[in-house]
Amino acid sequence: MECRWRNILTPAYLRRWCDLRKVFASKLKPAGNLKASVETVGLTWQGRAHSGLDDARNTANLALGMA
Repeated sequence: MECRWRNILTPAYLRRWCDLRKVFASKLKPAGNLKASVETVGLTWQGRAHSGLDDARNTANLALGMA
């Protein structure tokens, strides 16, 4: 959406994505939020909630923890 708004070409790697919440819910009981999801798979939450960088790192760790 941002690319469209700025009228720039969307990179190919941004055209494919998955909703990690749906993948998580299909494999495990829905946890409600990112922190609870991270802790459900046995990982430790790192950083501050709603910090873009910390949320991105925790999301990446969650995806790896679900693999």
